[in-house]
Amino acid sequence: MNNELTNRWESITKNIPTYMLCDEIGLDTESAYLLDLTTEENFQTANEYLEEACFKDYIPIPEQYIGKKVIMEYDTNGGSCGDWFRIHGTVDEYLENTRKTLTDYIHELEEAERKAHILTEADAHDPISLSDKIHEQAVQEVGETEYKNDHYHVSNIRYINLHRNSPDDKKNKELFCCQAPIISVDHLKEFAKEKLCLRVTIDQNFELDEYLKFDVPLYLNHLLPRTKASDEKFEKVLSEIDIKENDDIRRRNKYLNGVYNGIPVRICMGDQLAEHIPDRYPMWLNVVIIPRR
Repeated sequence: MNNELTNRWESITKNIPTYMLCDEIGLDTESAYLLDLTTEENFQTANEYLEEACFKDYIPIPEQYIGKKVIMEYDTNGGSCGDWFRIHGTVDEYLENTRKTLTDYIHELEEAERKAHILTEADAHDPISLSDKIHEQAVQEVGETEYKNDHYHVSNIRYINLHRNSPDDKKNKELFCCQAPIISVDHLKEFAKEKLCLRVTIDQNFELDEYLKFDVPLYLNHLLPRTKASDEKFEKVLSEIDIKENDDIRRRNKYLNGVYNGIPVRICMGDQLAEHIPDRYPMWLNVVIIPRR
């Protein structure tokens, strides 16, 4: 297949995460259930079980669902933190929510395409212009978010995390499934300097040594959903890093800070204090994300 045809195909296709097709239920985790509440006995059984299983997060199933079958998302918080659940409504309500989730996501794709000019090929070769536009875009993103309040503003960018799925630029673009140009590490270093960190997910193919060539601090996180192979690689990477600090907690996430061959490494261990509450959203906006599209 020739490149011209491939490029034309990529220009008319956009990746849709599977969870955007199902009201944000992560189908790959097999965490969705059809819960039969058609009798009072079933309703009482469900609440009795969930009250014990979800002891930290339990909120009774509303009585409005007695006599119906509902779509339920159910999974574990991990370890001694119990389980959590979320009712996505009856089948009809679920399908209505699914339609809204997908249409909202398509709207986000269209908005991302409209804003893609901030990472044009010209910008990638003009660090000063790109820096200004990233900062301008960051302010705009915060201004548009529903979490903004009158006292919140972006005045200075302290750190820039550049996401990478591969140390090779060509492979990285393929993995991102992106048609727009993606800035290289070297170009971003021209103006980000000591503020730049490479953010990389540790999957089964991750190798620390491949990222040493950039001479840039690393910000590493675990692959989700986790696999046996990724867990083994994650533990291997931890054993290779000289950990200097293991009690750093920011915004509930625990971090390990260390060094590998002279390169600072920060590893996000995740929210180990989590108490999942269904339909509850974050109280603070801590990070501004610039869409890569």
